[in-house]
Amino acid sequence: MSWHRVVIQNSDVAHLSASSLMDQFAAAYRAAEVQKDASVYHGQTTQGDHVYYFSPVASSVAKDVLREFGATPCSEELNLNGFKKIAI
Repeated sequence: MSWHRVVIQNSDVAHLSASSLMDQFAAAYRAAEVQKDASVYHGQTTQGDHVYYFSPVASSVAKDVLREFGATPCSEELNLNGFKKIAI
């Protein structure tokens, strides 16, 4: 599985969608009992969109969650400068 990206467009309820994404991911992560190599990074665009990158292990653990949030596979090399790793 490859890295995946989820973009939550800026809106009045974007924070609710972002929170829901991470809550659902955390539940899938706990259920899978993954202890390492599952990384998630978060950043925001200048327009205020939330952008999340999920490592291959994280993508595999939460494939159903990512599909629900319209995740797209990353085919190019990632530049995570300016992104913060989320503690899972």
